[in-house]
Amino acid sequence: MRHTVPRCVRCGLVIRTAGLDACPRCSTDFDERPPRSYADMEGLLEGAEPPVVLKRPAWQERRIVERWLVVGFVAAVGVVVIVGIIMASMRG
Repeated sequence: MRHTVPRCVRCGLVIRTAGLDACPRCSTDFDERPPRSYADMEGLLEGAEPPVVLKRPAWQERRIVERWLVVGFVAAVGVVVIVGIIMASMRG
């Protein structure tokens, strides 16, 4: 069954050769992150451990919020400048 074929957890390459230490495509270390099948990752096999949910570190979450705040500020300044130019051109 194709869902029980071991795959690299990073790039999804099908691992057909046993005994590899790293993925030939993306160099993921299999000692740190062993290859798993889709069925195993989703918990569909008996005795499989639950799927691991990878979360962003807190500093990355803050950085995303900060970027959107900067984008919003720049957009608001841009709107004010454009409205000012339009108002100045209407006055003459």
